[in-house]
Amino acid sequence: AGTSAWESYGRSVAAEAPLLHPILAVDCEMCETSDGLELTRVSIIDHHMTPVLDMLVKPKHPITNYLTRWSGITEEMMEGVDTTLEDVHAHLRRLVFTDTILCGHSLENDLHALKWIHPRVIDTSVLYVHPHPPSKHSLRSLSQRHLAKTIQEASGGHDSIEDAVAAMELILLRIEKGPEYGAQDQTESVCQLVAREGPKESAMVDRRTLAAPHSNATVASKKKSSAPAHVVPTANDTETFASLGVYSCSSQSTYLACAQVHDVTTVLTRQAESSPVDASDSHAQPSGGAETAAVEGA
Repeated sequence: AGTSAWESYGRSVAAEAPLLHPILAVDCEMCETSDGLELTRVSIIDHHMTPVLDMLVKPKHPITNYLTRWSGITEEMMEGVDTTLEDVHAHLRRLVFTDTILCGHSLENDLHALKWIHPRVIDTSVLYVHPHPPSKHSLRSLSQRHLAKTIQEASGGHDSIEDAVAAMELILLRIEKGPEYGAQDQTESVCQLVAREGPKESAMVDRRTLAAPHSNATVASKKKSSAPAHVVPTANDTETFASLGVYSCSSQSTYLACAQVHDVTTVLTRQAESSPVDASDSHAQPSGGAETAAVEGA
């Protein structure tokens, strides 16, 4: 009955006024209060990336932690703020109707903070599929990968306008590219992930059949330079260990060297036989099976 009443309300209001904003993106910032997380900022933008609502909100309960690192909210910003959640609801009723599409990233968190229910939503954390559900991509990683844009870098915390814009751009990109874009598992190699964070070199050492797909792992970093990903194909696990040692022990500027061995016990046994170690060495012997080794360079 509640849903029907809400839909009737939305349609009746929409009938009296044109639908000015067919799609809107929302992002909220919350602070910790004596009653848990509560809304302290709400930002809404239209599909032209123009803010239509951006206001600080006084929570019902006293703030105990501003969570500035994430919220961008400080004690100074909240001085004199007297806008309440009820005031926000009044603004929402003038902007958001039943036929309005409300979008955002992990939108359930924003709607929960707003204490608002809406029947037509698009959530970029669901739209862009993560290869390992129920995990979800962060808005930052989606923005880097699909928009070639780095967000959430400000030292003062997140900016809800910036996040709302990123969500809207991701949705418009999906509309432009078609329904299959972002809907498939688009897993990146570890080399690509490292390269996206800046001009850092990485190396992947693995069997030829597994390393070959990653041979083009060089990608443009956020600093507008390319970070090479050295892919080293090997014939067996012994070669893999030897190649990994070259990257981890040399003076090269490799930031990360990753290797996968498929029978680690056999390899270590052969190494021990060819180069005996002191009996007092207390290193534990690993068990068999596929293992992954990662070594950070200087």
